[in-house]
Amino acid sequence: MILYLKNVVILIKMVFEIGIGTSQNWDPKKAILEAIKQAKPNLSKDPSFILFFSTIHYEKNKGFQKALDTIYSQIPKKTPLVGGTVAGFMNDSGTYTQGITLLLCYSDEIKISLGVGRNVRRNPKKAAKNCTKMIKKNIKSTHGAIFSFYSSAVVPIYPLLGQKPVITSKYLSIATNLFYNFSLKILQKGIDRSDECLNYITSELPEFKLIAGGCTDDVKQKMNKVFFNNSLSDNAIVALVIETEIETLVQETSGFKLSGIKLSITKKGKENRSLIQINNQPAKQEFLRIIGWPIEYLNDYVFSKIFWYPVKFCGNGANNLIQVFGLFVQNEIIMPYKIENDKLEILTADGKSILAAAIENINIAQNNKSPKFIFVTECALRPILLGHKLHQEQQQIKAIIKAPFLSIFVAGETIYDKQKGLIYGNSTFKSIVFN
Repeated sequence: MILYLKNVVILIKMVFEIGIGTSQNWDPKKAILEAIKQAKPNLSKDPSFILFFSTIHYEKNKGFQKALDTIYSQIPKKTPLVGGTVAGFMNDSGTYTQGITLLLCYSDEIKISLGVGRNVRRNPKKAAKNCTKMIKKNIKSTHGAIFSFYSSAVVPIYPLLGQKPVITSKYLSIATNLFYNFSLKILQKGIDRSDECLNYITSELPEFKLIAGGCTDDVKQKMNKVFFNNSLSDNAIVALVIETEIETLVQETSGFKLSGIKLSITKKGKENRSLIQINNQPAKQEFLRIIGWPIEYLNDYVFSKIFWYPVKFCGNGANNLIQVFGLFVQNEIIMPYKIENDKLEILTADGKSILAAAIENINIAQNNKSPKFIFVTECALRPILLGHKLHQEQQQIKAIIKAPFLSIFVAGETIYDKQKGLIYGNSTFKSIVFN
């Protein structure tokens, strides 16, 4: 900021400080203390806000609540905090699929507002409305960014079967379809409905950039937790709004390209969220035929295989979002997001292009500037599929940018700005950069 007083120019340096800490200690209290010890020395004052992420391994014995309580034993209790469980994370110090990481930020050029909406599966619009209402009570400007985290899809609990991503029996599939609404709205298991929530939030706050991610476990999609200050929920959406004049940019890359294999959806179901027929054939069988999979591939580990075969809805009215197929219920395929039109195309990629997408994104995002901080949401399956090459990704990012960065591996990645619109989906690498 430059201040002019009677021909005297006074340059006021704005402060924007980031501290990131990480621990793999199995004791949640000790892990938090170690992470705060790493992060806090990078700040000149108490943090303006906290982002906190954990893998699912601390779930037992109220580990997440112990972690949150420990944070607030070291940080002022009024400090805003959002975050949740993730499949892993990456930062300056390395790449992790077990552990916790927290980001502390202090700045004298930002203002923070928080929002939370609960019961997102039962009533996503109401949850989004409650979240946005809390935020709008406090914001005074239209410049800044939103960090949002939400409960991603959870495999429904079926009577006598438990949680299964694939149901093959005809009679069980009939029961499953009858059980669908009960599971979604009463037990609140099933699809996450984040597309509905985030559409509402960005329509109410259209001038703000947004980055969002779906909280998850170790990609089994059995459970997840969302953090909001000192509380946690398994069915919520949270948002932290930063009002600032700092330039922020959002960017998406994926590493996937069109394969030329096009499909026609000839019958849909469940509020335009499932495929019943593809090319006038039962959806599951037609998909297996097209990609050459044996039926045995549809098992409890299907999510780690399906990453390589995402689809894009193309044509008039489609946002060209990338998504992977979700649950398989007899011949039907449940989709993670609403079906935008009747035409889709299978995408293709390899390990090299998936890795290159991260570097492409970071190069575009920083735009030859010196960023203050970069935050990334990546598909939760990238650590599984890239394996040891994920360390290569971390090293390359670290070589490109000198600022702190934090990437989390989530089940669903979203960005928004007024020009691009809302871009959500799976199998992608999305970022927000503060310049």
